[in-house]
Amino acid sequence: MNYILVGTPNSGKTTLFNKLTGLSEKTGNFAGITVEVKKAKIKNSKNDFLFDLPGTYSLKGYSNEESVALKFLSSQRDAKIIAIIDGTQPLKSLRLVSELTTLNIPITLAVNFIDELSVKISEYLTLLENIFKVKVVGISAKKGKNLKELLLAVAKNDEMPKKIEYQSAFNGLEKIAKNLTTKKSVKSEKMDKFLSSGVVSLLILFFVLLSTFLISNEVGGALSKKLNGLFSYFTTVVKNYLSKQKVNTTLNNFMVDGVLSGVFSVVEFLPQVVLTYFFLSLFEQTGYSARIAFILHKPFKKAKLSGKAVVPMLSACGCGVNGVLATRIIPDECARCKTLTLVTNLPCGAKVAVIQFLSQKFFKFPALVSALCYIISILSVPIFSFILDKLEIFGQSENGLIMEMPVLRTPSIKETVVILIKKVKEFILKAGTIIVLISILVWFLSNFDFFIKPSTTGGILFSVGKARSFIFYPLGFFGEIASSGLILGFLAKEAVITAFSSTTLNGMFLTPFSAFSYIVFILLSPPCLSALLTMKKELKSNKKFLKSVAVQFFFSYSVSLLINLLGIIVYFFSLTLKIIIIILIIFSIMLKYLFKNHIKNKIIKKTE
Repeated sequence: MNYILVGTPNSGKTTLFNKLTGLSEKTGNFAGITVEVKKAKIKNSKNDFLFDLPGTYSLKGYSNEESVALKFLSSQRDAKIIAIIDGTQPLKSLRLVSELTTLNIPITLAVNFIDELSVKISEYLTLLENIFKVKVVGISAKKGKNLKELLLAVAKNDEMPKKIEYQSAFNGLEKIAKNLTTKKSVKSEKMDKFLSSGVVSLLILFFVLLSTFLISNEVGGALSKKLNGLFSYFTTVVKNYLSKQKVNTTLNNFMVDGVLSGVFSVVEFLPQVVLTYFFLSLFEQTGYSARIAFILHKPFKKAKLSGKAVVPMLSACGCGVNGVLATRIIPDECARCKTLTLVTNLPCGAKVAVIQFLSQKFFKFPALVSALCYIISILSVPIFSFILDKLEIFGQSENGLIMEMPVLRTPSIKETVVILIKKVKEFILKAGTIIVLISILVWFLSNFDFFIKPSTTGGILFSVGKARSFIFYPLGFFGEIASSGLILGFLAKEAVITAFSSTTLNGMFLTPFSAFSYIVFILLSPPCLSALLTMKKELKSNKKFLKSVAVQFFFSYSVSLLINLLGIIVYFFSLTLKIIIIILIIFSIMLKYLFKNHIKNKIIKKTE
């Protein structure tokens, strides 16, 4: 038997899917977080399958998730529907459930979060059953409460639903909702005054990010140092053993510097990556991710960026490819092209590893640098969007944000660990494999010339890096290693780690600002090859694709250049000259502001 799981965003649909199937799909707080139908076998059953549809508020087919849900439901006449609703806010699911009753498919209503309600549960469920006119079961997906009873009720339910009178049902639910306050919702409203509005919310966001990276770098860094010492000892043992066995020198170097170096560079920074993923998972489960989106809504709106851009940008924090694909939920073509160009500014899992690696390699306070990188990446989105809109590179568009703010909830440690294990597996299998392969490639390119002959001068990689290194002189980083790292980063961002894993920084950067500009350039520059190919496919136009890549390169180069110039002023200019430069900058800003107001006043006088 096929069961179809349908529900609104934040109803606990994905959590229920994970509990019933034993899988670990990512939970989220936005419509469109599930952009395809997922299928899995129900635990302890032989032939029962559960289909997870995209979270949606309606089946009208206006958005991508609505179209996917409607198309799938229309093709499944022999299945049964599990409609999950948030028991603390039943009114928001009325439209969806009323539309489901027109499909002539048996429906069982799973009322989630019953453990948070202070009302008499049996009476409450009876009221809901009378209003929705379907079989109702109260559950707690997070705690796994009444899930067996739910499956049993679904299996026994063969009745076709009766059509709901919308207005009558709305009035009934509205009466219930007025008296349906929970302790969590009250606490959530009080906390939202600090977490979601004003300057305080921005300070809290910065503090949260700084704390996240401080713990990740300090605790993870301490573990990494111990692993590094262990790996150095192991490498020496392997190298000596191969030498005693009279293994060819080239093969010996290949095994140690190529293969083992790649493997160790993955494992060495795994503690920091694990801790970062852990905190990001907590943000998602508690509902703080939605607060971040709400905080950023105002700058997004002023920058003429679609409010729906929040979804792909949060997806891009996992993987740039996912972020690019998630832009499909934006209906306006101009807004979609802008979002697609900017979405990879947010640090994906690979960039997180690179940022933490380079921050520790270059700076004494890596946590602060990592947090600043996140802030710059977040701020770059509305700023660059505003510039794109002014230049009309993709046209002009303006869209609002329709977003539900989920109640702040205590995260499930078990679910967090399950999600964490999944993310770490993905990192090891994807990023780890890429880093090892790139490490082998780097070894080959560093030890052989264009004629595949052994080289003692840096090989192909040195030659290519030297040929293009002059492009980055204005940004303050020199030498073939820095340039080669950017070349490798084009293939996969994780590969930058390989370029710097056994390199000193002597003479590579003009100032510490130059080192920071290098990290920022990697953060904002065009993404890895797989994300670029996905961008090309989604844009469906070579012209738009080339525009998008050119814009990404121009923005990243410009920001890095400004950071490096700031470093030059700080390190090489006298105090008097610094003051003069600052005064000139302030004066130019004031002139621009006064000139702008003067023009406005003239226009007003003419209209009068």
